[in-house]
Amino acid sequence: MKLIGIPVSPFVRKVILVLEEHGIDFENDPSVSPLSVPEGYREKYHPLGKIPALEDGDFCLADSSAIIAYINDKFPEKEIFSKDIQTKAKSLWIEEYCDTKVAGELTGVIFFQRIVRGKIMKQEYDEGLVNNAIENSAPPIFDYLSSVLGDQQYLLGDTYSTADMALLSQLVALSYGGFHIDSMQWPKLAAYVDNLKSLPSVQRVLSAEQEILAEFV
Repeated sequence: MKLIGIPVSPFVRKVILVLEEHGIDFENDPSVSPLSVPEGYREKYHPLGKIPALEDGDFCLADSSAIIAYINDKFPEKEIFSKDIQTKAKSLWIEEYCDTKVAGELTGVIFFQRIVRGKIMKQEYDEGLVNNAIENSAPPIFDYLSSVLGDQQYLLGDTYSTADMALLSQLVALSYGGFHIDSMQWPKLAAYVDNLKSLPSVQRVLSAEQEILAEFV
């Protein structure tokens, strides 16, 4: 089973976090990025040229959420999603929120401007857009996520889940762009993120991507 896409992408990282946490063997092809889409990729894997994509024998699949759902069904013994249908539904919702709201208004601005444009593409980036995202988009997003977390250890209670992985993946990308959760404004959320980063599977994932990140930053 091969996961295609550079792991510093938050969507590729999200899938890798799932695979690593559940001990599922896979190969990663990091050569494909949104800035380097090889000929034939759209036709075979993703018509929009996005990452990640999964190749499992002759079967190919696009989209991180679809890939995680496929992995859950392929390895039912791993119990990637909770068997409780309400918990599973809530996990899927939080994942969607992270993939759209957090990615669209924060990661897609801060990480894209400072890292993709500024570091990788060597172009002048718009710090005004970054500051607007930090000042106006971040507070309601983190207020909401703090309300979901409450006094729990993880977003869905006492179990580390795909909901946490989806959020963490975006927050890691934001940290590369120099943005971190304000521990004074959102202390429980900041402590929660520190706890996630201490998990063995997370440390393995983040350590593995440093070499690739160093090539660009």
